[in-house]
Amino acid sequence: MMANMVFIMRAIVFFVSIVSILASEKCPAGFYCQTDTKAAPQHSRYVAPLPCPPGSFSGIGEDHCTPCAVGYYASKSGSTVCTECPAGFMCEKADQNPVLCPLGTYSACTGKSCCSTCPAGTYTPSTGSIECIRCPSGSSCPTSVPPSCGELC
Repeated sequence: MMANMVFIMRAIVFFVSIVSILASEKCPAGFYCQTDTKAAPQHSRYVAPLPCPPGSFSGIGEDHCTPCAVGYYASKSGSTVCTECPAGFMCEKADQNPVLCPLGTYSACTGKSCCSTCPAGTYTPSTGSIECIRCPSGSSCPTSVPPSCGELC
């Protein structure tokens, strides 16, 4: 029953988008519109709007989708904006949700496409860390490799 309601709501949104585009001749945000190439130039009209694929977005009236910048993502089709990757996460692929930084790595800044490896003598106690912690005195932390991603905020 709920699945039917979701389908009906999506159909209504799509129908409203088509009516909107025909009335205003502006492509709705989150969609791209191709022009009817068979019509004479002075009578050209948009054909049905198509949703922007994941990893891209569009504003109202745009006839193309813009890819998300590095460190941003849009995991669903029909996006009107790309979302900045939060601290403690990495956004390697613009069409997927952010991924927690693994143990031994961190991301102190927003908008990162990768996580940095903790410097020698430090560690992270959990995934999704925004900073590395000094090893307690009298203990040692494994030596780590050089940072994999610049952490300049």
